[in-house]
Amino acid sequence: MFRITHKIKTFRVALLTWNKNTYRRTDSKIKEIKQKIKELDSIDCQSKRGRRIELKLQLSEAYKEEELFWSQKARIHWLKERDRNTSFFHASVQARRKMNNISCLHKDNGEFCVNGNEMAAEISRYYENLYASSMPYQLEDILEGI
Repeated sequence: MFRITHKIKTFRVALLTWNKNTYRRTDSKIKEIKQKIKELDSIDCQSKRGRRIELKLQLSEAYKEEELFWSQKARIHWLKERDRNTSFFHASVQARRKMNNISCLHKDNGEFCVNGNEMAAEISRYYENLYASSMPYQLEDILEGI
């Protein structure tokens, strides 16, 4: 059980590193694009008009990415109505995380366990009992029936 837990934790760290290196946070991307547009606006040059349009398209795409990120996190279906209230989505994600957390388990003997190691042992014991055979057969008996 410990090896599986260790491997999952190691894999999680690797995934987080990969995600951070592959996908930048959209909020920093949006700020960067807005700053570039602001710089182009201050120049006020007609030759940079194509670049400004390109940046506006990138900004729109970044907003869509951010919207997709929060909709996947919050699992909100009414996002189709184009509400870009990301602070609301962030709060929804936080609420979901609280609801999806197991804080304690009720044991068969009526006690509660709140310690993480104790809960892991209880879960392991529960599934061992669940999948344990109630009527073990001898291999010889099975082979005689064939």
